[in-house]
Amino acid sequence: MSAPGAPKSGGALLLIATPLGNLGDLSPRAREA
Repeated sequence: MSAPGAPKSGGALLLIATPLGNLGDLSPRAREA
């Protein structure tokens, strides 16, 4: 998926944003349960 000339920070942001997004989705569900 690495595009030519893509900034490495972009990949790092995706790696960080994905787990954070998953935690954000699980937090409300855990509170409801």
